[in-house]
Amino acid sequence: MTTDELEREVERHQETTEALRESQETVRALLDATTETALLIDLDGAILALNEVAFERLRRLSRKPVGDRRAELVGRNVFDLFPPGLSEQRKARNDTVIESGVPARFEDERSGRWMDNTIYPIFDPNGSVAKLAVFSYDITDRKASELALHTALREEQERARLDPLTGALNHRAIVEELQKLIQRSEGAAHFAVFIVDLDGLKAINDTYGHPMGDAALVAISDALFRDRAIVGRYGGDEFVVALPGADTARAERFKADVVATLNTSEVVDEGSRKRIPVMASIGIAVYPDDAKAVSSLIELADDEMYDQKRRRPVIRPRREAA
Repeated sequence: MTTDELEREVERHQETTEALRESQETVRALLDATTETALLIDLDGAILALNEVAFERLRRLSRKPVGDRRAELVGRNVFDLFPPGLSEQRKARNDTVIESGVPARFEDERSGRWMDNTIYPIFDPNGSVAKLAVFSYDITDRKASELALHTALREEQERARLDPLTGALNHRAIVEELQKLIQRSEGAAHFAVFIVDLDGLKAINDTYGHPMGDAALVAISDALFRDRAIVGRYGGDEFVVALPGADTARAERFKADVVATLNTSEVVDEGSRKRIPVMASIGIAVYPDDAKAVSSLIELADDEMYDQKRRRPVIRPRREAA
């Protein structure tokens, strides 16, 4: 080889080396420009290349010293840097990608941070998986937004099930709860159903106004929320109450406690300062002794409630003379 040929060969080598260096710098710049973790590993988990984000996250994740430069991580096994448990999970996922040749995407949580991860197989000329490229993106903020939205939707759905005046379940919701109790009981476990009717609501509304009637309804509702009872406003002046696990004896005790509370309850008309007692008629039906269908339980409790109301006439309230 002549001197000129040697010089040209050296020049070509230098150009190739410079092009390779520039190419490596370009790839490194591209990888470092992303907020994703970019990691290239061999089939055993040895790190072949990584970007700055990957280095920082692995350094925070690792319980072992990793040095101050990412180059110090090249050649180390990534599974040695993961905490116990996570290492086994990740290795199992990698093995699945190696065996199937199909990328895998999954989310996981690490010390309060959520990551969206994707493992891509890289094939050799023979079509076999030779390396794995792993990309991880921090989605903690997105997860927080999703959680906040989910919580808001759940709260809105719950509000849609409630009677806005008393805080009890609305008609549809209390029927759904009774149906759930029947499904869970499977004909064996007892529960009691109560129909509770506010006595004289129309008379209170006509004499003192609807705010007084509303106050009386709230007083009834407050008296019913006890002993883990499920309380629903069934209609204008009626409530349906479910008491899980209650047989007839316990149902009667619950009724007696409610009546005792109402005996000391009253609402006060701000105009006349008249104190109006709050009274209710209560009917009971017990599942499965009395009936096994929601409609039948409500009907039986309703019949008993109206029978009680007929036997105890309601005193119509009157305004005191000025």
